[in-house]
Amino acid sequence: WNYGGLTRDVSIVTVPDGFIDDFDLHLDRATRSVIEGYVHVEGAQAGTRVSVDLPAAKLHAEGVTDADGRVAISMAAAGLTLWSPETPKLYHVVLKAGSGLNDDTLTDEMGFRTIEALGSKILLNGKPIVLHGVSIHAEAPFRTGRVDNDQDVATLLGWVKELGGNFVRLAHYPHDQRMTR
Repeated sequence: WNYGGLTRDVSIVTVPDGFIDDFDLHLDRATRSVIEGYVHVEGAQAGTRVSVDLPAAKLHAEGVTDADGRVAISMAAAGLTLWSPETPKLYHVVLKAGSGLNDDTLTDEMGFRTIEALGSKILLNGKPIVLHGVSIHAEAPFRTGRVDNDQDVATLLGWVKELGGNFVRLAHYPHDQRMTR
C-alpha cells in the first residue's frame, strides 16, 4: 500500500503537431445566457480553425487561433438546463482544431452553472443554497488502497447522499479523475 510513485492510470497519447491542450467554457455570471471561454491549441499556427459544439443544446461556435494559439469562444446559451445537485445535467462537448489530415478532436462532458457569494449567502444559479457535506479522502471503502474505480466512487458519494450531503471537499491532494467527475 504505497502512496508514492504512480498510483493511477497512465496513458500514452499520440497527438498531432497542433493539439488542444487547454480549454475553459463557463456561463456568464451576469446573465447565465452566454457560454464564454477559450480553447488553446499547442503548436498551432495563427489562423488555425477551432470549433466547439454542444450537440444536445444545438450550440456551435468557431474561430481562429491568434499568435499564441488561443481563440475566444462565446455562444448564446438560452434554454440550457443548469447543473445543480438535484438536476446534475451534463452536456457532451466536442472541440476540434485544424483542418485536414492533422485535425485534433477532444470530447468532454460538462455541466453549466454559476456559483457566487452574496454577503453570507452562497448562490447557485442565482438562488440561495445551503451546503451540507463532508471531507473525503481517496481511501477505498472495502479494501486497502486508493479509490481507483467507479464502484469505489459510487459507494463514497452514495454515503454522502445518504447523510443528506450536497457537496464534498476532496481532501488535500489530487483525487482520481473518476472522483472529480
